[in-house]
Amino acid sequence: MCLRDKEAGVIIKNLGKIEQATDLPKLDKLTRDKCLKELKETYDLSIRQIERLTGINRGIVAKA
Repeated sequence: MCLRDKEAGVIIKNLGKIEQATDLPKLDKLTRDKCLKELKETYDLSIRQIERLTGINRGIVAKA
């Protein structure tokens, strides 16, 4: 299942309760990592897609 960026962006905003996907790095580390883990495991978003939409470094996304 591969979501388009627009759909993935909506999921990121709803999951993090934020205005824009690029606001995810502004959350505290614990909340941010929880969201990243859920995006990867539950929604099956790729690390690169999450990186592209949020601006969070690929290494951080992979470790979460």
